[in-house]
Amino acid sequence: MSSLIASPGPDRVEVSDWAFAKSALGECLTPVEAQGLNWLPASVPGTVAAELLRGQSIRYDSVLSLDDDDFWYRGKLDLQTDATDVVKLHLEGLATFAEIWLEDELLLRTENMFFAHELDVSRYFRT
Repeated sequence: MSSLIASPGPDRVEVSDWAFAKSALGECLTPVEAQGLNWLPASVPGTVAAELLRGQSIRYDSVLSLDDDDFWYRGKLDLQTDATDVVKLHLEGLATFAEIWLEDELLLRTENMFFAHELDVSRYFRT
């Protein structure tokens, strides 16, 4: 699950309008390169396998390796802040291998699904 927390105050803004897309392994290395993929609505929290089942790309009895492709997720953030606000992106339940991008900048590369992450992204939301 992903959310933004703006301080001061208890405001928490959920990332909305989630979508996911599949690309060949290594085909897209940045979000800019992934823009032209076939983006489909996604449920978050959720899994790639659940999205493929829902979109009828696979069946329950399919034998499938999800390691042969890359899967991208994207969402929208709607947050208005003051110049002095601290804005943190809170991430839980990421896939074992994941990259987190904001405004086409790589913020985090992770290789452990058991850690939550909190990233200061204030500079992206200053007006």
